Amino acid sequence: MQGGVLAAAAILGRIIGLIYRIPLTNIIGDLGNNYYGCAFDIYNIFLLISSYSLPMAVSRLVADYRTKGESRNAYRLLKCAFLFAMFVGALACAAIFFGARYITATVFETPLSLYALRVLAPTLFITAFLGVLRGFFQGMENMYPSAVSQVLEQLVNAFVSVLAAYFFASKGGQIGRVLANEEGYHAAYGAAGASLGTTVGAAFSLLFLYILYKGFVRIWRKKMRKEHAKRVPYEVLFRKMFFTVLPFLAASALFNLNIVIEQGIFKHMMKGAAQAEQVALWWGVFSGKFRTMLNLPVAIAAAIGAACIPSITASFVKKRQEEVVLKTELAIRFSMLIAFPASFLLMLLSAPLMEFLFQDTQPLASGLLLAGGSIVIFYSLATVTASILQGVGKLRAPVIHSGISLVLQVIVLVVLLKFTDLHIYAVVASMAVFGICVTVLNQVALYRSGYWAPEFMKTFVLPGVCASIMASMCWIIEVALSQVVAFKYVTVPVAFVCGVMIYMVLLLTLRAMTPEEMRQFPGGRRMARMMKRF
Repeated sequence: MQGGVLAAAAILGRIIGLIYRIPLTNIIGDLGNNYYGCAFDIYNIFLLISSYSLPMAVSRLVADYRTKGESRNAYRLLKCAFLFAMFVGALACAAIFFGARYITATVFETPLSLYALRVLAPTLFITAFLGVLRGFFQGMENMYPSAVSQVLEQLVNAFVSVLAAYFFASKGGQIGRVLANEEGYHAAYGAAGASLGTTVGAAFSLLFLYILYKGFVRIWRKKMRKEHAKRVPYEVLFRKMFFTVLPFLAASALFNLNIVIEQGIFKHMMKGAAQAEQVALWWGVFSGKFRTMLNLPVAIAAAIGAACIPSITASFVKKRQEEVVLKTELAIRFSMLIAFPASFLLMLLSAPLMEFLFQDTQPLASGLLLAGGSIVIFYSLATVTASILQGVGKLRAPVIHSGISLVLQVIVLVVLLKFTDLHIYAVVASMAVFGICVTVLNQVALYRSGYWAPEFMKTFVLPGVCASIMASMCWIIEVALSQVVAFKYVTVPVAFVCGVMIYMVLLLTLRAMTPEEMRQFPGGRRMARMMKRF
């Protein structure tokens, strides 16, 4: 299983994303983060509708035909996917560009996010093709092209975003002085510059994958000439792809639309309870800092889930149930080995992390992280289990579970905003409700299907115990160092490095992973040798 490769790429990509958000936040501020976050939430809606589910759907179908020895039909399916991507990508791009003014001003009541949203519009067309190519390589059980392309995309994105944000923000400030709103236009144009990095990064990644694809297809065509499998008509392939994309699309949309719906509800219901500037700053901190921190470990879980689908599908098609059970348990355990320490670290080191990364000593940012750090565990579990269910043919289950959870989340958010003074903390609480509900429903469905035999001790208890001890030791080390060194640039990295070493020693001591299981991780062979010596 090559889940470790995508997980490593996700870690590196998110670290790059986290690093460049530091200078970016310094340039555009919390107000700019509000515009940037709003534009991205709207962009994500159209991305979900158009092409977000394409990599997983294409991956599953290509893996299906490849397992049956029908490479020619897999190639023909790929052509259908390109045609589908061209249509939905162009449609989404046009909708977001021409409808940007109405969506930002009327629906989300954040009119100055218009500029960032229009800059993001071409990205929808690019990512549609990017999703098809990534899904194709993943379906061939080759995760390296997707992994490398993700890292390259983030590197280009980081460089262009910071540079463009600086120049755009300066230009926006000049325009704002003329329009008597220097702060607003400085932030809005800076957010537009940051959005430009996303577009350029996606284009660079697409070019990289296309070059690899052209080289791969030349070799693959030689293999196709030797096959004698019956050709499946294009209309059948297109229909099959369409009806495979739909459940993936619905599950992804319902799982990711929750934050967009929350934003609309929050800003509308807080309109009379607080000043517009205060609401914008609350959402800016939530979107630009809190969610940025949460996204790193959750993205790793998503990468593990995406990598699981071709392998689990292949075993499922061959009716090897024991293999499916083993791969399912391993994927969930991997995600928990990352989610537990990440969650506990975010909570116990919330204040030092916010000061270290964003120079933010205000209680709001650290308070959100302390209150919502546990969300990482539930969102990671929900993401991985949804991917596994789709891999074993239970395509409708994640859709139904996400729909039920979304309704419950909206009810909780409305009640909390109406009858309490939690303001932005109500959004965090409703996110936790959504994550818990999806996780429980997915796990029950997976267990009932017979494709998961959970080892609760090794999957949940031991990682949780190791992570809690590690996070506590990190907190003690950081507090002790802070008495001697005043700079968080020293105390936080030292505490983190010590924490990683403590966590690995605890995993080895408590036997949370066997050497054979550890080999599945990036660099796991070296760790496996260490475990045997230990």
